[in-house]
Amino acid sequence: MNRPELKSKLSGVMKQYFAKCEEEMATLTLYEYYRAIKSLDDYLVESNYTGGPISAEEIDSWAKSLQPRKRSTIRIYQKIVSVFLKFASAYGVQAELPRIVDDTDDYVPHIFTDEERAEIFTFLDSAISKSISKSPYIQVVLPMVVRIMDSCGTRETETLSLQMKDVDLQKGILFLRNTKGNKERIVPISDSLNRILSEYCLAMGITSTPGAYLFPGKNKDEPLRSHTFSSLMSKILSQIVGVSRERKHDRSICAHCLRHSFACRSLEHMNDLGFDEDDRFPYLSTYLGHVNLYSTERYLQYPTERMDKEMEQFDAAGSGLLSSIPLFSEDISAWEK
Repeated sequence: MNRPELKSKLSGVMKQYFAKCEEEMATLTLYEYYRAIKSLDDYLVESNYTGGPISAEEIDSWAKSLQPRKRSTIRIYQKIVSVFLKFASAYGVQAELPRIVDDTDDYVPHIFTDEERAEIFTFLDSAISKSISKSPYIQVVLPMVVRIMDSCGTRETETLSLQMKDVDLQKGILFLRNTKGNKERIVPISDSLNRILSEYCLAMGITSTPGAYLFPGKNKDEPLRSHTFSSLMSKILSQIVGVSRERKHDRSICAHCLRHSFACRSLEHMNDLGFDEDDRFPYLSTYLGHVNLYSTERYLQYPTERMDKEMEQFDAAGSGLLSSIPLFSEDISAWEK
């Protein structure tokens, strides 16, 4: 993996920090640190920084220069730069730490309908052009990544970091190792998805190469970058579903909505199968790799387009119940029977 070129007066300290990161971090995490520190380096060059203390106003100006990235991304960059500046203080760099933006917005994910999911796969299987990405494998990689995220509810980073050694095609299992919070977990895959994945691995020629990335980027030695995947999918999904941002920095429809959609479908499926109500959330939370049930609850902001179906089920279950209860305008003696 190539480091970004650094040109500011802090480039020396930044390079030392990169060396430290490279010893400790997984590939995809390292990419995020590269991008965040590089954005600060670019800003310092553009603002003609010549050394000395970095004021709070300069740090705020750097944060504003990150727009139009979404707020959650800016928050991540600010956290990364905060850690870097603490590291740099040991080398005499005086700087105010970024004031972390609040990303607890009112974001409500788009929950894909079955019809939209079918349309997404039809598009991915037939309309992807190599011209949309420098990756020579994008035409086959993108449909497979999305199928796994849609069918297993995996995060994009943990999906993109999968290697052949993480896949057991005989048992139909994925081993997720590079996960949020370093919580490794095992995820079963359906028979139909396993067949598609087996054919994909054969076509890619990686079945006998444990260290091979399932979803390569520009070459087979590195995975498809999360930033590249997210950008492509946001454009594709917005085009298919027709949902866009209302405000400049709001999260638009994105690949992460596949995970939200999976969570809602799974809860509905458990309900249809008769799972005890107290068991549904713990099962789903464990499967999704959440730290607690609150995290799972946030995923289940129920889609309004499915409310009619739920109301029909409620009406059917409660049919005749309300009509059998006497109203106060009637003879109250009916309550005493």
